[in-house]
Amino acid sequence: MRPMSQPRTDSNRPPSPHRLAYGVTRCHVAAVTSVLAGALLALQGCSGCSSSSSAARNDASPETGAGRTLAVCSSGDWCWANPLPQGNPLHGLWSSGPATVWAVGDQGSATRWNGATWSGPSTGGIGNQRAVWGSGSNDVWSVGDAGSIFHWNGTVWTPSPSGTTQSLLAVTGSGPDDVWAAGENNTILHWSGAGWMPAAQNIEPGSFALNALWESSANDLWAAGVGGRLWHWQGTRWGAVDTPAGLESFNAMWGAASGDVWAVGGSGGSFHYDGTSWTAVPTGVSQPLFGLWGSGPQDVWAAGGAGTILHWNGTAWAAVDSGTDRLLTAVAVTAVAGGGATEVWVAGEAGVLLHRTGSAWVAANAGATQIFRAVWGSGRDDLWLVGESRSVFHWNGNALAELPADSIRGVPGPSSGSANLNGVWGSGAADVWTVGDGGSLAHWNGRTWSWKPSGTNQPLYGIGGTGASDVWAVGAEGTVLHWNGTAWSPSVADTSQYLRAVWAIAPNDVWAVGDVGTLHGDGGAWSVVATGTLQGFNAVWGSGTSDAWAVGYEGSAFHWNGTSWSSAASGTTEGLNGLWGSASNNVWAVGFGGAIVHWDGAAWSPVPSGSGQGLLAVWGSGAHDVWAAGNAGTLLRH
Repeated sequence: MRPMSQPRTDSNRPPSPHRLAYGVTRCHVAAVTSVLAGALLALQGCSGCSSSSSAARNDASPETGAGRTLAVCSSGDWCWANPLPQGNPLHGLWSSGPATVWAVGDQGSATRWNGATWSGPSTGGIGNQRAVWGSGSNDVWSVGDAGSIFHWNGTVWTPSPSGTTQSLLAVTGSGPDDVWAAGENNTILHWSGAGWMPAAQNIEPGSFALNALWESSANDLWAAGVGGRLWHWQGTRWGAVDTPAGLESFNAMWGAASGDVWAVGGSGGSFHYDGTSWTAVPTGVSQPLFGLWGSGPQDVWAAGGAGTILHWNGTAWAAVDSGTDRLLTAVAVTAVAGGGATEVWVAGEAGVLLHRTGSAWVAANAGATQIFRAVWGSGRDDLWLVGESRSVFHWNGNALAELPADSIRGVPGPSSGSANLNGVWGSGAADVWTVGDGGSLAHWNGRTWSWKPSGTNQPLYGIGGTGASDVWAVGAEGTVLHWNGTAWSPSVADTSQYLRAVWAIAPNDVWAVGDVGTLHGDGGAWSVVATGTLQGFNAVWGSGTSDAWAVGYEGSAFHWNGTSWSSAASGTTEGLNGLWGSASNNVWAVGFGGAIVHWDGAAWSPVPSGSGQGLLAVWGSGAHDVWAAGNAGTLLRH
């Protein structure tokens, strides 16, 4: 089974230092620049993106060479810029040969390896895809949440009505007119060439999930699932099969022949069928196993939790170092024609793709995995991203590169430690500020970054201004600081609540938002301005004195018309964290769950982002060049 996504409990939490990191740890990104440089060139305005509208560690060496990874784009024309080819969790792999490998995952993701590059198109759906199988390169099926089924005909993915709303977790077949899908609540469907029909006859009633299928012929099909349940189809009916006691779940199946079938599952469980009975086979690991495939009786691969990869050589299972501690969920194996080395692909969370053609694994995906908390730039070719552990990244128009940890000169804030940078803003390419935890505050002068004294230990979350001599920073406990071109000084705000963002329209027209709602500064004093809601806000932006927006918890969006604030339907209930616009009729807001909504001057409407990661910030150099950034190194470009 491809693990179902865990429900989030923080979808409306503000972008504070308490935000969960979703299990992400630092990635070794020494090779990011070289790997991403060529591929990211295609993101200039998203031209060349593959659009459907026509990890923890990542230590394995990334594949190099121009064009190895191409950006995958959503139906809303948001394209992945980091990681590449995309960063959604992957749940299914299938291969028909060295030049045809499909990977499917969250947000309708579907990417294809053609022997040289990974690229789209995605399925066009927005639900998570859980498994993929095909009878050939022009006949591929993908199944997923809410009964979604898509078919690839060699040119395009099209939806195929399944007749069920149950999530589908497995798919297999013996040919174009014999395809099976299975999933939650003992759902089994069969495709005979004309349509999908229920086919769970004789399966015991209940609410258990069937996680795995494998078929050698139309008269030999296995289905397995939760509770160690195992069923065998022999052409006319399903029959229950006894298995060794104690197995919590079967998650994947594969066979070399009708009398040589494997099943793996929870707690490192491994079972083999010899044509007569099933026998437990020790693996030596306790991690759950989710992916399974082989090229023959003496070459079987399994993958699972914490980067676990196992190989069966015909005698025993042996652990193989994967170079990652990511959750791995799918395996595809291809025996190269002419007796060459077997090719093995493994996929998993955060878009991890590992490739093995000999004795070592290489990463086919590339990119940073740090949380990006803020983004700002002076133009299309000058973009800054800041985030967790004081990480700073720069995009120069060709490549995304991380600055060394010690590249900011001087001493950081008095209690900032190795904590986060939360905001970034500048008046130009040679005047950029970033703020963060512990009162940390640093400045870029066009050549170097330097820490500057802020005079506070409070975490700083937002920064903005009107020019080089008029910059505002806000943070915890109602902290407000002002830069006059020479020094930072405190400004007394009419609140002790957390302030999370600031936007300056003019030196005497400044908005700050946070737990208190909205504050307005006239250049001399700050005052609370009622919005009519008790909800807090995470971001603020305006095009002028009578046109400002504030967004925040539960998708709340409020507009300032010069006199008062009023609510507007945003098109989402996800917490919104970032806000930016190029004009009063072109405003973007981003939030948790990959939410992106757009204001066209009349209404907000959701736009598919192609990502399920929490998005924390948005910025653009113009109406046709907009960036969104967030958790797990997610960086999208529109």
